[in-house]
Amino acid sequence: MYKLNLILLLFLLIFITGCSNKRYVGNTLSDKDQKEIFKKDSTSLEELDKMPQFGNGDLDLMLWITKNIKYPTKALKEGIEGTVVTRFCIDAKGNVKDVEVIQSVHPVLDKETVKTLKKMPKWKPGMQDGEAVPVYYSVPVRYRLPRE
Repeated sequence: MYKLNLILLLFLLIFITGCSNKRYVGNTLSDKDQKEIFKKDSTSLEELDKMPQFGNGDLDLMLWITKNIKYPTKALKEGIEGTVVTRFCIDAKGNVKDVEVIQSVHPVLDKETVKTLKKMPKWKPGMQDGEAVPVYYSVPVRYRLPRE
């Protein structure tokens, strides 16, 4: 289990540090898909003064996901791996709402990812003109089987 967590941690660290686009922790979607994701009931990214933030930033988010997500036994046994891309809203109070899968791998991995992300503690909400506003955020979670 330690190896699985280490693999997830390393992948997320590489993924996050390699991203220049702050809209995603790992931008895996086309520009058209990004615009569709962020137009639903939330403030436009161009209008934001400050993006939502988990803890002290992306590293804290990556560490929290790595610590809390469990690779489902069924997925391990069946050799299922891949990247589940999720979208959720950080509301004006910093709560995680409306977690959904926008790029599926397998139902068992999707379910674990959504279940884990719904348990996230409060974020610092996005800010616009000095007021907290709801903002959609996307996070890819990669599941990789240990290589022996």
